[in-house]
Amino acid sequence: MEGSKVPRFQGSKVPGFCCPTALTERRKLPRGRLSRVAESAILGPSSTQLRNELHGRGDCTERGMAGLRDFREFAAWQRAEELRHLVDQFLSQPNVKVRFRSADQLADASSSAPRNIAEGFGRFRRKEFAQFVRIAEGSETEVLNCFVEAKHKGLISDDDFARYETAARRAIGTAVGLIKYLEKE
Repeated sequence: MEGSKVPRFQGSKVPGFCCPTALTERRKLPRGRLSRVAESAILGPSSTQLRNELHGRGDCTERGMAGLRDFREFAAWQRAEELRHLVDQFLSQPNVKVRFRSADQLADASSSAPRNIAEGFGRFRRKEFAQFVRIAEGSETEVLNCFVEAKHKGLISDDDFARYETAARRAIGTAVGLIKYLEKE
C-alpha cells in the first residue's frame, strides 16, 4: 500500500446539500425557487423529495450525496480500506498472530471501519451516516492503539510503526472531516 494515491476529503468544496442523481444530471435547472408547476414539469409528477433537495431541505434520497453515488468514492472509506490492508500486511508476518494476543481484535477493528462507512452511506440520512462514521473513527483509533501495543511488545520496528501510525492518523482525520461535513447544516 505504500505510495498509494488516495484523494483527500475536500469537505469544504462539496455542496452543502445532497444532490440526487436526477438533479446532478440536470445542471441546467434555474437557480432559486421554482414554481411547483415548473418543478413538476422538469422533475416529474412525484417530485416532492427532489424539490426538497433542490431547495436544500431534507436528506439524501437517491443514493447520491454531494454527487457521490457509491461509498467507495468517499476518501474516508478509501483511507479506512488502506488501513485495513496495512493491518492485513502486518498480521501476515510470521509469528505475529502467535506472539500478539490482540491480533484478532486488530483484524476486527480494521475491518469494522470501512464496513461502518459503507453501512452509514446506505442509510441515506446525514445524522445516521455521521453516527456510523463516528463508529468507524473509533475503530481506527482502536487500530492505532493496537499498533502502539505491538510496538511496545517489539513486534513493529520504528520505521514500520511510523508508517502504520501515519496511515491510522490519516484515516482518523479523514473520518473527522467527513463527520464535520455531515453535521453542518
